[in-house]
Amino acid sequence: MSTKLISYEASNPDYPGVHIVTWKDLHVKDTGQPIIVTHFESTSVQVFGEFDTTGTLILEGSNTLDGSVWDALRDIRGEPTIFKKPEIKQVWENTFWIRPHVTAGTKKTLLTVALCVATATQTTQSIH
Repeated sequence: MSTKLISYEASNPDYPGVHIVTWKDLHVKDTGQPIIVTHFESTSVQVFGEFDTTGTLILEGSNTLDGSVWDALRDIRGEPTIFKKPEIKQVWENTFWIRPHVTAGTKKTLLTVALCVATATQTTQSIH
């Protein structure tokens, strides 16, 4: 299977300071287009879709300006943000770049990632 870079869609659901970033139709070995959301204070991620028996998605972060080095982000319990089933996790780190990466699966693996970013103040921030 070939590796593809999957674009995201960003939306503001009429709540000041809140944005939903969605990557759809991620297959095995696909990565999501990286985004910058460091100016938001809170990040949670929901992964859903068809995992099949071996589907695995990792939410990754990078602090290199060119995005050349990626590592798994951790949730608020300190565990890596690795998804093997539909789930929501709060993201602990606030890295420069963030992206989803499907690291394992079958031809049936087809996932969607919804990232919710928010700031405590009701300002108009934008997604980069």
